[in-house]
Parts: sequence; structure tokens; C-alpha cells
Amino acid sequence: MIPHRGRILIVANTSWHVLNFRMPLIKELQAHGVTVTAAAPLDECSKSLEAQGVHHIELPIGRKTLNPLSDLLLTIRLYRLYHRERPDVVFHNTIKPVIYGSMAAHWAGVGRVLNMIPGLGYVFSGNQLSQRLLRPLVKQMYRHAMRNTDAVLFQNPDDRDYFVKSGLVKAGKSQVTYGSGVDLDHFYYVDHTPSNHCTFLLLGRMLWDKGVGEYVEAARRVRKRHPSTRFLLLGIIDPDNPSFIPEHVINEWNKNGDIEFLASTADVRGILEKADVVVLPSYYREGVPKSLLEAAAMGKPVITTDMPGCREAVVNNLTGLLIPARNVDALTEAMSALAADPARRLGMGREGRKLASERFDVKRVNQEILVAMGIANEGQQELSTGKG
Repeated sequence: MIPHRGRILIVANTSWHVLNFRMPLIKELQAHGVTVTAAAPLDECSKSLEAQGVHHIELPIGRKTLNPLSDLLLTIRLYRLYHRERPDVVFHNTIKPVIYGSMAAHWAGVGRVLNMIPGLGYVFSGNQLSQRLLRPLVKQMYRHAMRNTDAVLFQNPDDRDYFVKSGLVKAGKSQVTYGSGVDLDHFYYVDHTPSNHCTFLLLGRMLWDKGVGEYVEAARRVRKRHPSTRFLLLGIIDPDNPSFIPEHVINEWNKNGDIEFLASTADVRGILEKADVVVLPSYYREGVPKSLLEAAAMGKPVITTDMPGCREAVVNNLTGLLIPARNVDALTEAMSALAADPARRLGMGREGRKLASERFDVKRVNQEILVAMGIANEGQQELSTGKG
């Protein structure tokens, strides 16, 4: 065990995010004697973080809108937090921690500030009036925050290029990690026996922008061609997101037999095992969707959209199929094609596991993050902070 070398503070807009996206990184840091603290709102995952040796500090963050007063209070809280905790490195995840946390960390004199941009999110995902009005403001806020950042990690090249070309971040500060990675031991490969029965699964938050509505409509059409086909939905209902799908709508789909809505679970592997194809027809500005990486690791072919983030997780016609966004006809044809071809599904799943191993291994991604934090040298595993 390497002796204690430093203090890392991870900040996110939910404890759920830290638990679901950062635990492999946290475990690696802990194994090297680094003290890890998470600052995030109190939720059902906060106790799980504490149980795994992560000191949790409650940090209220309003996610629904930009509110000048609440966001000013958040910035003040972050400044006081950084001044009190004196971390060696602050790692911001999600939009508000990135923007307000970067400014607060600069004022508090934090030694190193690292930001992760996990997709551009709701404001950049469409052309509704609210999105068009907010976009210039959010871009200006990003531009100001990025000046006070040592490194900015993007999960796909499209987002990185957008930030650089828009003048929001200097190219020298930016790099691409291709998602948060996937634990190839935890998400083990499953080699199916070809079957004429096909089960589709959409795994993600219940948001219209995730293409859930398109998935349900395509399911209705595919079932007419392939009556034995099953269509599963698994994910949390997120009322804090402007694009959330009300629970009564999902219950109606379930009641009508359009889909089977499954209770959320802390371990999705059992459900992924039963699925033959994972579908995510998203038009949300994703980073690289974790569900697609987990699916590939477990040998599941993927159908997703030719959108930033989503397309990084698939080699079209090799590990899955890419379709245009917001296109129910294309989704129907892609799902029908795989439902009718068990051998093709099996071959795509095997190639998907190879892709996950070569590009998305969480060990590689975490090493890149450690290097960006400035606490590991490239090609070395031992951590060291720049402070005594």
C-alpha cells in the first residue's frame, strides 16, 4: 500500500452520478492511499458511498434551471468547501459543478482543477425556445469557467471539437477519454445460443430525448412482424430533467403491453444477460452512454443513433447498427433485421466485446484521468501529488 499522497474532492450534481460513474476510479485512488471525498446532494446513493470509504459532504444543487440566486449560493458554498477542505485536486462532473466549481476553486486557490464534460446535455440537444435562449448564456459561462481549469476531459471528439471551435476551451487543455470506461471483469461476456426469440432492452433515464418514445412506437410495429419479441425498459424517472417522461405515461405503455417496464436495480447485469439487443435511439447530447459500453462488454449488439457520443460506442454493421435520430421507420427496420437474424446478433456481440476491450477498458480510461489530474505520470501506476 502506497502511503497517503493527497486528497481528491469529486463534485457532481447527484451522489448517484458519483456511485455509478466514478467508483472504479475511486477504488484505484483508494488503493494507492489517496483520500477521496465526494460533494453532492444527499440521495439514496450517499450511504453507499460512505460504505465504500468515500467521505460524503452534502452539497445542495438545483438541477432544473439556471437560477441566479441559488447558483450564487452554490458558488459561495463551493468556495467555502474548497477553502475548508483544502484538496490537492478537485474533479468536477456535470454542468453546474464544472461552471461554478471552477470559479470557486480558482478563488479558493485549489492546486489543480479537472473538469469532465459528460455530454453537452439538454441545452445543446434541441431547438426549443428555452434551449435557444439558454445556449449563448451557458456557452459564455463555460468560456469563463474554463479559464480557471488545468484540464478538461471530453467523452467524445465531437464535444471536444465544439468547445474548441467555439472558443470555450483551449485545445491544449482538452482531451478525449471515450466515456467513463467499462469494467470488463464486472461486465463479463455472455455467449448466447442463437434463438429465434429476441428480447430488446432500452437502458437509461426515462427522457424523451433518449428516444424512449421512438422505441415504444417501433416496438409496436416490430411486434406485428415478430409476435414473440419482447421489449424491456429499465431506468429511473428523472423529474428534475426538462425532458422527463411522466410516470403515468410509462405505466400506460406497460398496461397496454407496448413494453415491459422494469424496476430500477443497482446491478443491471442480470437484465443485460437476458437481453439479445440493447437499443438507445437517443438525440440527447451524450458523452458516451454507459449502457452501450456495458452492453458491448457483455456481448450484446447495439442499435443507436448516429449522434455524438452514441456513434463512438458502435462500429456500424460490425458491433451493431447506427440509425438517424428521431426516425421511427429506421429504428423499426433495424430492430426487425436483428430480430430475424440470431446468427448476426451473436457475431455482432462478439465483435462488441472486442471493441469494449480495445477502446473502453475502465483501467485505461482511469489512467488517463489520473494523468490529467497531475497525480500520475503517463505509463506509470504510482500516484504522486505536486504537494508535500
